Amino acid sequence: MSNTPLSSSKQELDMPLSSSGKPRSGEGKPLAKKKRSKGTLKNGSPKKAVRSVITRQEIEVGIRRPNFKQLLEHYEEILGVHPACESVRELSDYEWKRLCTSIFSGAAIDPATITESGLLVDGRHRCLAAIALGRQDDVTFTTVAEADAYAVVARRLIGRKASLIDLCRAALKYEEQQARSEKMSVAKIADMFGMSKRSFDRYRKIASNARLVAAVHEGKIDLTKAAAVVSELDGDDEKVDALINALAAKKAGKESRDKGAAVSEALSDLQSQGKATSTPVKGKETSDDGLESESTPNSSKVVSGERRPSTKAASPVVATSSNVGPTLAATSTKSSPGKSDVAVDRRPQIVFDGGPVVVRYRDVFVVVMQFEGAWEASVHGGTSDQVYSANNRDDAIAQANSMLKRLVDEPDSDPDDQ
Repeated sequence: MSNTPLSSSKQELDMPLSSSGKPRSGEGKPLAKKKRSKGTLKNGSPKKAVRSVITRQEIEVGIRRPNFKQLLEHYEEILGVHPACESVRELSDYEWKRLCTSIFSGAAIDPATITESGLLVDGRHRCLAAIALGRQDDVTFTTVAEADAYAVVARRLIGRKASLIDLCRAALKYEEQQARSEKMSVAKIADMFGMSKRSFDRYRKIASNARLVAAVHEGKIDLTKAAAVVSELDGDDEKVDALINALAAKKAGKESRDKGAAVSEALSDLQSQGKATSTPVKGKETSDDGLESESTPNSSKVVSGERRPSTKAASPVVATSSNVGPTLAATSTKSSPGKSDVAVDRRPQIVFDGGPVVVRYRDVFVVVMQFEGAWEASVHGGTSDQVYSANNRDDAIAQANSMLKRLVDEPDSDPDDQ
């Protein structure tokens, strides 16, 4: 793949900023900060013109994105863009505005990552936003070996809780580069990017149909259904649109029925208030993610019309060096369209095995993986991401268990305080 201007199939998925102001213990030694020229996006050459002041109102309206050429003009460290960077899709307008707002407010900018030969691996949107807002002097760089470029992208996507479709997109680019070598099979590539081989195979079936891929990413159709019908669509955009419209109408009808059922249930509950009963009541239990599952309490008592079920607390599931595997995967999951298969539960859950090991507790993810030959455990979802080095896999998993124990024992604690 050539180092061309970034296409619409590329993105950084969240605000890649560290509120702590400290760079992550990332991919190598940071390069010395260099004084950069400040230009404008409104007049003349970005190197020669005097940059005009950007106001918050302009950000609300929308800051125009600098082009690829300006990356090379403003950052002499960047000599091109690595294919791994190009495998990540472009930020949406909303995501771009959020990034600009964050940088405009003075938030620290995480270092961008380049290879030893000067190819940009991670951080292109940060660099572009810094140019647009006149903060290019605040951008620093760390280096990474050429062979580790895709590992950097994989770890960044996992840490940013990327959607399944975005993980698949990056993994497919890596597969194309590897040309399905014996060392990197489809299964190993899927593991590297934190997904099942089955999900990756489904994406590979629809990858050539851009309209269908976009529909999956926007949540209009799930990946499983898209893979099942792609052969019948024959690459016909009209058939894709007809399918999406039919699914949207079906979804709207279902939501209407669900709303009617909820109203009926609420009226029924209102009428039955104050009636005492000792019969166990089968109800719905709502998880932290707002999803419901059927549950029957061990016992129920009604006091002044209030039902107070007595339930037994569940034990947390944690990673160990001997039991990490598919059998520990969450048994009750619900996936959102276009999102990765993440366990929905109040307990820590193993999300997948092979390659990195990811454990989720509420909104915090703990990742155990080998990076540049060294094992590490990293926490994502606190006030800032934290990475801890380990001597081996067992030590990394032990560190992850320690983090999870703290989260379970002290739910309100910040993992960054460890």
